[in-house]
Amino acid sequence: MTDQNINRERSDSFDFQINRNIIQSQNGTNVPQISISVMSSDSESDFNNFEFGDVLFTKDELDRLRKRFQKIDTDSNGKIDKDEFMSIPGVADNPLGMRIMDVLDSDKCGKLSFDEFTNGLSIFLTANKGGNNIHKNEKLKFAFKIFDIDNDGYISNGELFIVLKMMIGDNVSDPDLQDLVDRTIAEADVEYDDMISFE
Repeated sequence: MTDQNINRERSDSFDFQINRNIIQSQNGTNVPQISISVMSSDSESDFNNFEFGDVLFTKDELDRLRKRFQKIDTDSNGKIDKDEFMSIPGVADNPLGMRIMDVLDSDKCGKLSFDEFTNGLSIFLTANKGGNNIHKNEKLKFAFKIFDIDNDGYISNGELFIVLKMMIGDNVSDPDLQDLVDRTIAEADVEYDDMISFE
């Protein structure tokens, strides 16, 4: 990694501010709202640490991640394709494995670069290291994106049905699953548009 790349990563870091508010709907009931503000920030870390999003990796951690990435990248082309990703232990057996890859693939090219791989892992590594609520919020946003198949910022009835079907397979009949989806959308739909937004 060159010094130029290090500086780019540092200047592209973001902090998230969570705003909680109670508004009164047209019928007079109180409706909780949560919004997330993104603020750019500069970090002054030394050259032994590299910043990816909100997470700092030490040089040793970054070296271990790069070695793991290279081991997964069996054709050594610098990208992890879907077959390589699905060969990761724990992913192959996960019914949402392909959705996880789709969310990690931020440029939507069908393959994961090292930066995409590391940024995705940072969400989970930070939370596991006792990350604060901002990092836990990133984990929630990642989970939301798993369900938001068309990336429009909303989970529709159809999207929720598709992802839940991936998760439970044929253990629940389609009519029963649709009933569960309808009830979930009705309970979580604070904007009354038959969809679920992250906010």
